[in-house]
Amino acid sequence: MHPNVSRTKSTLALALIATALLAQGCVVAIGNRGGKESDRVQLTRSERESAQVIRQGDAPPSFADLERERLGKLGPGTTVAQFRELFPGAIFRASRTIVDDTVTIYEVRDRRLYRYEGSSYGHVHDRPVYFRFVNDELESWRAGRDADGPDQWFAR
Repeated sequence: MHPNVSRTKSTLALALIATALLAQGCVVAIGNRGGKESDRVQLTRSERESAQVIRQGDAPPSFADLERERLGKLGPGTTVAQFRELFPGAIFRASRTIVDDTVTIYEVRDRRLYRYEGSSYGHVHDRPVYFRFVNDELESWRAGRDADGPDQWFAR
């Protein structure tokens, strides 16, 4: 069999599988959603309608830019309870006692969907943001990667 015929059959089979999944209500993206910041992905119709539009080549806004108001209410004396009022979706990740201090880590998921202007392609931004508390008071926060995990925060 000619290689192009084989490739066409494979492409057709993938298209049929994607169509079947779409008919069942599944979100099917054709493209690479491997977690890199630069991933460009084909968006479904519902994703295109709900996504914020950005220009091709522009970086999406940062977590700090989008959450400026809530982050502005945090400070060195912010307790876990006050933080949880501001970020009710925060997820407890871990707590350890180090010497005489209790260190607690919370995660806020920074997940946003963007569509490139005039295109059916977009960008999926999905990163964890970790908040570190020492003895029930906020010490620091930063955006991370899923591979980082909160454990690295205990070594400080």
